[in-house]
Amino acid sequence: MESITPQALENLDQNSRQEIIQFMEAERSKAKIQETVHTFTNLCWNKCVKKINSAQLDGSEQQCFTDCVGRYLDTNIDIVKIIQQQQ
Repeated sequence: MESITPQALENLDQNSRQEIIQFMEAERSKAKIQETVHTFTNLCWNKCVKKINSAQLDGSEQQCFTDCVGRYLDTNIDIVKIIQQQQ
């Protein structure tokens, strides 16, 4: 995949540059969300699933996942709030 050089961006009109910048920001956001989901899945899987008994999670594993992801989301939200207050 070719990368976009600063020189190539300079040759574009303002609307095209803005469109590319918005697209890149959206893609970065999607990648960050995917990374977060993978992190939560990995952390919570290791915490909640002790052995695989079937193709489905049992009730206690489902509840553990719900609680685990909820805690991590709450923690991340709190961290973002603290960082925003410090700026």
